[in-house]
Amino acid sequence: TMRIFAQSAMVPVVALSMRDAHWTGNYRQTLAVAAMFLMPLPFEVIAGSVSCSCGPRQAQDGTTTSKIISGAIGGAALLVAGLQPQNIANDGDGELMTLLSRIFELGILMVALGMAAPFNAAKLYQQKDAEHSIVVLEWLKAYIGRLLGPFCSVLLYSFLGYGPVLAVLALATALVTLTA
Repeated sequence: TMRIFAQSAMVPVVALSMRDAHWTGNYRQTLAVAAMFLMPLPFEVIAGSVSCSCGPRQAQDGTTTSKIISGAIGGAALLVAGLQPQNIANDGDGELMTLLSRIFELGILMVALGMAAPFNAAKLYQQKDAEHSIVVLEWLKAYIGRLLGPFCSVLLYSFLGYGPVLAVLALATALVTLTA
């Protein structure tokens, strides 16, 4: 649930950071948000092959290759979103560098969360009552992670700025990776 909370909270932070840097229009925010979700997929595949003993089965269904390709597309899309020429008046390169560093920081957190996912799933499936645990987890992910994550990040970003949001996201990522 904490992983979904952090991942969902990053979406509006990317969009708000791009708005603050005046990098809106031409679907730049949409492209950047989509890229943030695609970027951790290759790392999830690598971590999944390390944590799972079912490597041969994964190779047969082709999901490993598709996730690696999706991650590469996500990384390329993120570069395109960040390096596209700007059509709005620019106050200097400071905004661009700030935006790129924010996207890079959030991208690192997304990769770390993506790599922790297969380890957490492997632990979940080893529980005695795994089916009940999975149902409860999915409801928690839906209501706490996907709804409260963006809400909290927008509130924090609007009233306190980017620094506190990054601190909360980094703390959540550390918690997820340490408990994986």
